[in-house]
Amino acid sequence: MNKIFTFMMILIAWTISAQDVTVALSPLYKFPKNSSVPEFLCENNGEYYFLRSEAHGLFSFKYNFFLEKYNDSFEQVKSKEISVSKDDINYNGSVYINQKLALMISDNDKDRDIISYKIVPISLEGKSSKPITVSKFKYERKRDIPTTSWILTNDTTKILFMAESDNDSKKENYQIHLVSIDDNLNKIWDKTMKFSKTEAQVKMLSSVINPNGEVYLLYKIYDDKKREKKDDKAAYEIQLMYIKNDSAEVKKFALNISDKFIKSANLRLRDNGELYSVGLYSNTVDGPTHGVFFLKIVDGEVTLSTKREFSENDLEKLGKRKSDKDKSGEKGLKDNFRFNDMQIIEDGSAFVTVEPNYVVEYKSTNSRGVMSTSYVYYSEDIIIININPQGDIDRLSILPKFQSNPESTLFLSHKSFAYKDKVYLFYNEDEDNYKNPVGSKPKRTSYYGDFIATMTTLDKNGNFDRKALFSYEDSDSIFIPDSIEKISPSKYILVATKRKLFTSKSTYMFSTIQINN
Repeated sequence: MNKIFTFMMILIAWTISAQDVTVALSPLYKFPKNSSVPEFLCENNGEYYFLRSEAHGLFSFKYNFFLEKYNDSFEQVKSKEISVSKDDINYNGSVYINQKLALMISDNDKDRDIISYKIVPISLEGKSSKPITVSKFKYERKRDIPTTSWILTNDTTKILFMAESDNDSKKENYQIHLVSIDDNLNKIWDKTMKFSKTEAQVKMLSSVINPNGEVYLLYKIYDDKKREKKDDKAAYEIQLMYIKNDSAEVKKFALNISDKFIKSANLRLRDNGELYSVGLYSNTVDGPTHGVFFLKIVDGEVTLSTKREFSENDLEKLGKRKSDKDKSGEKGLKDNFRFNDMQIIEDGSAFVTVEPNYVVEYKSTNSRGVMSTSYVYYSEDIIIININPQGDIDRLSILPKFQSNPESTLFLSHKSFAYKDKVYLFYNEDEDNYKNPVGSKPKRTSYYGDFIATMTTLDKNGNFDRKALFSYEDSDSIFIPDSIEKISPSKYILVATKRKLFTSKSTYMFSTIQINN
């Protein structure tokens, strides 16, 4: 690894709403082209540990893994290559749990048509232990290999391994295999569930695991294979499954929102065990998004259910370009709005961020009659929906932005975290928009030289406060937040990709964000 841009540690300190926030920026680092974005693992005695992988090969990848340590000035003090049992593996991610790194891999035995999913325990010294097999699957065709994911609890004490058969087949029934794993990497329980519906009829919306090793799965299950409407009624059921850890008992119940048509839904667990579900709905089967619903679930039971339609004032603030009408003329949000995140502050208020993200296809023909196609990716205003502790959806705040990029969505959107009574958001802003008040119409941001890395705070009363971190001119690069992880109750680490103008090469930067109160 080569450090390509070095400067003294920059400390930017300011006061935000009586809270001192210190942001420390690292030097820029350049890794090989085949390197993954560094994954933050943990902070230990003032030192920061990251994991990187490097992929090699054209048709089947082989991976090299590197455990890297940085001091409190983000100078690299150690980089150790980690050996695993076999070269022919797929990398599925990593977590830091119980003072050790857990590397998730899959091993495909093509001679026997068996794929195995394993955890490799690795110490902070970089010493790997014998892989632990979590699950094995026999497959007949490549498309039979399941879609897998690994989910960690908020308190980093449990891991959920999830393998779905999800190829949208209209003939094969959907099934899912779950394994709940404790902090010693021992299996708590495992369960395979086979549905009576096909893969095309079943869509998982969200999933979480709680500190007891229990799992919530939120599904949209269609009545028939074609997913058609019936008499203007929803042709699906929103079903929540609660899988307990005692013999993996399954409890199922439907979430009905008063004959509304649910477009999307997400789950988020509070530290006290309460489960929040927030989603968007339409009043008509094929109309725009008309409102938001909220559910609070305790021990598998819905204890609170509310909903709120977007008002004329809400839609007017968003502008005509972001709204649409159904056949009856009723206004709502366009269908390009997508959930980004849900943050819950200490009093139980939830802040849900929604963004209009979309791609536009452009076709052109040159003087020789040759047609070409190009794409531009867009991300617009951050819409923040505030749900108070009583479950009332009582505020919709708009953080204006208008970003576009011809390469991918990599440069768009934002990352956020919650601390006490505020939400902190990190994203790119145009320098002209930064000078304008929140609520004004944003200028389109597409030229790298206009980018300013911005931190915005939002309190529970809907008050915004924007602060600049640095501009393109400061670091000759734009800022792309990749992940934010909690180090301690008041300290966070941000991993960001930095992209230069007129080059495809990326560099990386680490930042610590300290709330000093």
